[in-house]
Amino acid sequence: MVIESTGSSVIVMLLASMLMIFLIILAAYRSTKKVKKMKPMDAIRNGADGQRFKKKGLIRLKKKRIGTTSFLAFNDLTVSWKKFLIPVLTSVVGAWLLFMPATTINTLTSDRVAPLFGFQECDFCIVDEKYQANAVYNRNRDYLHEGMDKLEDTLNKNGVEVEKVSVETMFRMKIRKGDLKSSTTALQGINTKIEGYSFREGKAPKYANEIAITEKTADSIDAALGDTIYVKNGDHEEEFIITAIYQSMNNMGEGIRFHEDADICMDNIGTVFAFQVSVKGEHTVKELSDLILREYGREMEVSTFVKYTQDMIGSIIQNLKDYKILVILVVMLINALVIILMQRTFIIREKGSIATLKSMGYNNRKIMLWQTKRMSVAVIIGTVIGMLTSGIFTKITSGQVFRIMGAKDIDYMINPVEVYVIYPAVLIVFSMLACLFVSRRVKKVEVRSMNVE
Repeated sequence: MVIESTGSSVIVMLLASMLMIFLIILAAYRSTKKVKKMKPMDAIRNGADGQRFKKKGLIRLKKKRIGTTSFLAFNDLTVSWKKFLIPVLTSVVGAWLLFMPATTINTLTSDRVAPLFGFQECDFCIVDEKYQANAVYNRNRDYLHEGMDKLEDTLNKNGVEVEKVSVETMFRMKIRKGDLKSSTTALQGINTKIEGYSFREGKAPKYANEIAITEKTADSIDAALGDTIYVKNGDHEEEFIITAIYQSMNNMGEGIRFHEDADICMDNIGTVFAFQVSVKGEHTVKELSDLILREYGREMEVSTFVKYTQDMIGSIIQNLKDYKILVILVVMLINALVIILMQRTFIIREKGSIATLKSMGYNNRKIMLWQTKRMSVAVIIGTVIGMLTSGIFTKITSGQVFRIMGAKDIDYMINPVEVYVIYPAVLIVFSMLACLFVSRRVKKVEVRSMNVE
């Protein structure tokens, strides 16, 4: 759903489908081994293989302020817990599949991702494609300062008090340590302070001859904190001391970052990003857009800081949002199908017990409650386990995707109401309704079925 379909992906999906069919057939065949244990005498005994002459259950009804249907449900769970493992595990996996995309999407749509693209927080990002293209073509640092000063003056004289206007520039540089060489991207902020960026290890560069480097780029030249590397700046090499390690999602995790005072040759410039504007007071995107159109005579793309970083990630976010909705529907359906299958199996196997309860005066409603309560408890247990372990599952799934992109340490954004209230409630309620629906089959069990086990 996220990656474009190709001919090879279709072949892979077909092979995966064939493997799944084979595994299902193998599991079905191996389950028939119970046939070997059946004897002709079992037909006479209606399948029973002996009587039990010991107490069944770990809890006692005596002196307990609990309803009989609840007692029966909890007693079944404590005694025959193995047969409820499948609904528990299904609920665990269902919770994982619900929480993982929700947490991933919430993280991607928050401001926590911005530092991974090398941006400092601001209020608005203004994209002037014409100006950015000219800046790369002119290869002139003063041209960048003139553009920022003009934008700041324009906003100030129209009542938008500006705190700071900055811009990020990206270069393509060749670096080496000893005989090991690499080509990587390099970032330098114009009108920023390097202390405002995030670093995983070490300290932010303090002087112009100090540099920060990503772990991937450091590994490519076998460099570490405190090492000296050589960067080809224009037509000559310069020495830089590594003082910090940072993570970046630019170019799959490669890169270096210069101090703002470093004199970098503009011949190597490759990209100029949007103007990052921090303002005082409350202003809207539309207000700034109208102001710029009026003053500059042309439109520029104005967006919030979070929206700009989302646009850099691309359409994958919308795809993931659609994926989240689909996953919710699929998980609910799978849970319902598993519970319906298990519940029908229980009713068939417990036909004698159900008939016995009817002979003792229990009506269909109470028997349905007994069946539904124990399955609901199993689903609740599985959902709680899934909630508690969802962080581990997220790290080994979407966390690996972030790692491939260059971010090994992600501070996930968790929406407590969504993850710990809405999704568990949907999963549990839908499972209970499915169980209650299929439990109506107890009405077909007659009292004369008491001897059937």
